[in-house]
Amino acid sequence: MESILMKIEETAALYPSKEAVVSEGLSYTYEDLLLSAKALASHLVSVNESNKPIALYMSKTPREIVAMLAVLYSGVPYVVLDIASPTDRLSVILETLDHPLVVSDQENLVAFQKEKAFDGIIMWTPCQGHIKKKPLGL
Repeated sequence: MESILMKIEETAALYPSKEAVVSEGLSYTYEDLLLSAKALASHLVSVNESNKPIALYMSKTPREIVAMLAVLYSGVPYVVLDIASPTDRLSVILETLDHPLVVSDQENLVAFQKEKAFDGIIMWTPCQGHIKKKPLGL
């Protein structure tokens, strides 16, 4: 049985410049999708030495798909957090996961600025190619 990563890699080899994901004016070709996912995965592995679970706190955009693929490449479990969830619910989830690494994009980062239930977050702005770890108390 082939994994989703294997299928995407096969398709990327055949059609690298074909659009893989498109939404709200943001799109990724298969080649860009893989390059972005592998770059983020590499960074996640480097900052997640203890192999903590990863929580994705992002809008439903192509960037979230890239982040999901990156987590699959990194090999750690992950959960997708609903950005519409109340803060109390998010805190319970994060505590249950023993304070996972949280991956967020710029537009959702503000929601975590007041949250103290995690060790840190990875702010990912893939359009600019920036990936950096943000400490608590931003």
